[in-house]
Amino acid sequence: MSKNKITRWIDRNNYKVCLQINRKYYRRKSKGSLPYFFIDILLYPYLIVRLLLVLLQIFRFNKNLLQSYSDQKLTTFSSKLSFQISVLFGLRYFVKEEYTPVYYQKNMPLDKLWFNIQNSPKVSIIIPVHNQLQYTLDCLRSLKLNLADNISVEIIVVNDASTDSTAEQIKKINGVRLINNSTNLGFLNSCRKAIESAKGEFICLLNNDTIILKNWLEELLNPIENDLSVGLVGSKLIRPFGLLQEAGGIVYKDGSCTNFGSYQDPNYHAYNYLREADYCTGASILFRKLDYDALNGLDTLYMPAYYEDTDFCFAVRHKLNKKVIYNPLSELVHFEGITSGKNAKKGNVKSYQVLNQIKFAEKWKIELSNYLAPKQAEASVYKYVKQQTLVIVDSYLPRYDKESGSHRVYELIKIFKSLDLHLIFIPDNGKAEQPYYDLLTRNGIEVILNYAGKLKFRNDIVAATKHATYIWACRPGLNKKYSFIRKHKPNVKWIYDTVDLHYIRLEREGKLLNSDKTLTRAKRYKALELSLAKKADITVCITDVEQQLLINEGISNTMVVPNIHALPLNTVQNKFDQRKDLLFVGSYDHTPNVDAAIWLCNDIMPLIWKQNPDIKIHLVGNNPKKEVLSLANDKIKVHGYVEQLEPFFNSCRVFVAPLRYGAGMKGKIGQSLAFGLPIVTTTIGAEGMNLADGEQVCIADDPQEFAVKTIALYENPHLWQKIRENAAASILNYSPSEVKIQLADLFNRLAHQ
Repeated sequence: MSKNKITRWIDRNNYKVCLQINRKYYRRKSKGSLPYFFIDILLYPYLIVRLLLVLLQIFRFNKNLLQSYSDQKLTTFSSKLSFQISVLFGLRYFVKEEYTPVYYQKNMPLDKLWFNIQNSPKVSIIIPVHNQLQYTLDCLRSLKLNLADNISVEIIVVNDASTDSTAEQIKKINGVRLINNSTNLGFLNSCRKAIESAKGEFICLLNNDTIILKNWLEELLNPIENDLSVGLVGSKLIRPFGLLQEAGGIVYKDGSCTNFGSYQDPNYHAYNYLREADYCTGASILFRKLDYDALNGLDTLYMPAYYEDTDFCFAVRHKLNKKVIYNPLSELVHFEGITSGKNAKKGNVKSYQVLNQIKFAEKWKIELSNYLAPKQAEASVYKYVKQQTLVIVDSYLPRYDKESGSHRVYELIKIFKSLDLHLIFIPDNGKAEQPYYDLLTRNGIEVILNYAGKLKFRNDIVAATKHATYIWACRPGLNKKYSFIRKHKPNVKWIYDTVDLHYIRLEREGKLLNSDKTLTRAKRYKALELSLAKKADITVCITDVEQQLLINEGISNTMVVPNIHALPLNTVQNKFDQRKDLLFVGSYDHTPNVDAAIWLCNDIMPLIWKQNPDIKIHLVGNNPKKEVLSLANDKIKVHGYVEQLEPFFNSCRVFVAPLRYGAGMKGKIGQSLAFGLPIVTTTIGAEGMNLADGEQVCIADDPQEFAVKTIALYENPHLWQKIRENAAASILNYSPSEVKIQLADLFNRLAHQ
C-alpha cells in the first residue's frame, strides 16, 4: 500500500470514528448527562481506534490529526491541557478555523469594526440581543469579514434592556443602527419593533450567538430574490464543534418540532440540497417585508419567545401559499442557548417552548392534521418530494464549460427539472468539484459524495436511491459498476446512456493507428455495450446512426437523445470582414481532440499557410496535453481553458474540426452551429447530424482537401454567408424545447412498459 493510500485509509477511518465519538459526547453534554459518556462501554473501542490512528500518523511524521482550533484564547495550564485532551480524542476534529470566535477576534479588531451606511438597503439584518456582548461583537465581526460588498445592507441591533455594557459598546460601532429597549420586550417584540423601522426590501433575522460564514447572505437571497413563489429562506446551522444543528425544521401532527439532522454528519447528502422545509429556525431566516406586512408580522400570541418562527413559516405556507426553503449553502455557526438556555426549566425563557407548543397546535390544528406523527423525520422531509426521482450516474459532476459530454448532461439536468423530476447525482469520482457542486445544490439536486471511503459511499448510494423511479447511468463502465443498485431496487427503470458507442470509437482509432491492442479493446467494449443495452429498460443513443447500429445487433429498446444546443442570447455578431483566423475547441482529456489538434497543426496548417500565411489558428479547450502545448508558436495560439467562448466564436472566421476518429455527436460541431460560425470538418466530425457538404458545413477527409475547403470558406464571403444561414436552421432540431419533447416521450414509454 502506497503512502498516499495509507494516508487516505487513515483519514477515512478517522472521519468515521470521530463522528461517532462526537455524536455521543456532545449529545450527552447538552443533556447534562456527561458522566454516562465515560461509562458507555460501547464507546471505548472508538476511543482506542482513534488513539491508534493518531499513533500511526505520528510514526509517519504527520501531525495533521492533532491540529485543531480553540473557541477561546487558552491562557491557563488547565485550559491548555483540557483542549489537548479533547483534540487527542477527536472532539475538535470537525472544527474549522472559521467556526471559532478567536479567528474573528484576531482578524477583525474593534477599531476596524464598522459598516457602510446604506440609505436604500436591499436587506435589513436584525440582531436582537440581551446581554452576551462578546457573542454580539463576534457576530458583527463575522458580518464585517464575510458579507459581500455587492449587497447593500443595514444592520440593526436591538438591545433588549441588557444589563452589561452592550449599549455603550455597540453605540461605538459606526454603521450599526442601535435600538435600545427601556424594558425587556423579549425576542418576539424586539424583532417586531426593529422590522417596523427597517428600510430593506428583505428582512433577515439573525441571532447574536452566531458566526456567519462566506456566502451566507448571498445564498439566503438566491432562492427568493427572483422567485415570487418563495416566501422564506433559512440557513444550515452548524454547532460550534462542527456537527450539524439543523438542516431545516420538522413539524409533527401534535405541534412538536425537531431539528432535522441534529448532531449528524454535516456532509451527508440528505442535509445538503436546497428543498422545502416545514419551518426554519429564526436564528437565521430571510423574507420579504411586503409578505411580513401582509401577515401582520410575528404573532404576539407567542410572547415573549419560542414558536414565533415556526408560526410565521406556517403562515407563509398556509396563508400566502408560498414556499419555505432550506438552503444548505447559507451556513453559519450557532452557539445554541446562550441567552435562553438549552433546556426548559421553570421560570426561564426556554420554558415558553412547552407552553407555546400548545398554543401553536391549537391555532393550526386543521393544517397539522395533514402532517405526520412524531419520530417520522425522514418521511416528513421527503413529503415535499411529490414528483418521481431520477438518479444520474456519471464520471464526475457536469463540467458544462469544459467538455461536450458534461455540457449535454447539464442541459439534460435542466430539462429533467422542467419535467418536474427530483434529481440525485452520483459522480463516480465522489468529488464536490466547484462551481458545479454549488450549482447543483442550489437547484435542489442531491449529490452523493465519497468523503469517508468506498463502503460508506456505496451505503449512501443505496440509501439515496431507495425512492428512485429511474436510473440514468452514463457510459458502459459506470452502468456495470453501479448495477448493484438494482439488487436493492429491483423495480427501478434503468436507462443506459451510451454517450457514444465506445467500441465504434475504439475500432476507428485502432484502424487509423494500426493498433491491435486498441482493436482488442474495441471487441471487449462491444460485448459489454451490447450486453448492457439488452439489460436496460431503454438504451439512449446520441445519434440515429448509432441507434441503427444497435438495432442491427438486435437491440430494439433504443431511443435517440442528442446533444443539446441553445442559441446564444447575444445575437449581435461580427460580419465576415470583421473576423479573422481559425478556431478549434475541444477538451484535451479526450484523445480524438489531441489527435485532431496535432494533425491540424502538422499536416493541414502548412498547406493553408502556403495560400495565406497571415492566418492564425486558436486552440481552445480544457487541459491541453504536452504534445498540444508544444505546438504553440506565433501562428498557433494554445489558449487552454477559457471561461467565455463567445468572444472566440464572434471574432474567428472559420471553425475547423479535423477529427480522424471518434463516435457519437460532436459537441464542438453543434456549438459552432449554434454560434453561427461556419465549419470545415471531416465525415466523422459531421456524423449523425444530417449535415451536407457545401450546405450546412464543408466536409473533407484528407489534408489537401481540408486545406482547400478551409481557404475557400475563409476567403469567399458568399459561401461563408450561405453556410452560416443554413447552419442556423440545422441546429434548431437540437434545442432544449425539441429534446424535452423526446425526453417526455421516453419517460412515457417507461411508464407503460
